[in-house]
Amino acid sequence: MEIPIAQYIERLPLFQAGCEFHEITKGFSSDKKYRVRTPSGSQFLLRVVAADKMERTQTEYHLIQQLNEAQVRVPQPITYGHWEDLRVGFYVLSFIEGQDAEEALRSCSADVQWQVGVAAGHDLYRMHQLHAPPEVAPWHPRVLRKFRAYVGAYRQLGMAIHGADRIIDFIEQSEPYLRDRPNRFQHDDFHVANIIVADEQYAGVIDFNRWDWGDPIHDFLKIAFFSRPISVQFSIGQLQGYFGHQAISDEFWHLYSVYVAMSLFASVVWTMRVAPETMEGMMGRIHRVLDDHRYFETLRPTWFTEL
Repeated sequence: MEIPIAQYIERLPLFQAGCEFHEITKGFSSDKKYRVRTPSGSQFLLRVVAADKMERTQTEYHLIQQLNEAQVRVPQPITYGHWEDLRVGFYVLSFIEGQDAEEALRSCSADVQWQVGVAAGHDLYRMHQLHAPPEVAPWHPRVLRKFRAYVGAYRQLGMAIHGADRIIDFIEQSEPYLRDRPNRFQHDDFHVANIIVADEQYAGVIDFNRWDWGDPIHDFLKIAFFSRPISVQFSIGQLQGYFGHQAISDEFWHLYSVYVAMSLFASVVWTMRVAPETMEGMMGRIHRVLDDHRYFETLRPTWFTEL
């Protein structure tokens, strides 16, 4: 999909002469992403995908439209389509200006970090009001099938997570908790790197290309790996914002712990397949998660109970 950017520009009347295009290379996606600034100062995101991703990308665009209508702070959809001769699809969204929270929160006060988390939690709650289409299979068999496939792949890699058998036993014994869970929209990558902060305030959430349907609690597991190491205050704020500052149930903590435990094995397999050079960092994250949960002997992580 190495196509000169000029071939995209000339097909999009929205981008008149004088636009500035800057390729965005952050992340692991194979899609081409460009930040576009018009002469008037307006900014957009152009995402170009291979032909085999066109159907899913169009669905993503329509989901972003629905989230806009639900007043979730996400980029505004502008247009989408495909170019058969180039064998690519595309969409254009508004560009949320600011800095990702992974960087921005490092220089913010604890109170600001918490407030950004609360606002993010509010938006996550709104996202989860979007119900899956009726043809989507129930969550329980899907998540178990995926987990067991990852465990099989993990064992073939020869990697070693300390206490792996005990963790797998915890997950299998918790199987009844996974039954009859709701099928709702999942961002599936909701953490500080995909949250934008501007002037020390929450500006919105981006990067929906991993969207899925299933248990909304599954969307919290990235706290353990990515948000908590950056800001415990943000992580607690996200939980409190989501639950309206009410007490968080034992059922939530059990399911959260199960999904975090499942993701340990998925994280090892994904890293080996996609970015093996980052495995040392991933194992560091896994060890932190195991310490936070005391190898899942406790359901509430220590960073939540201690703060």
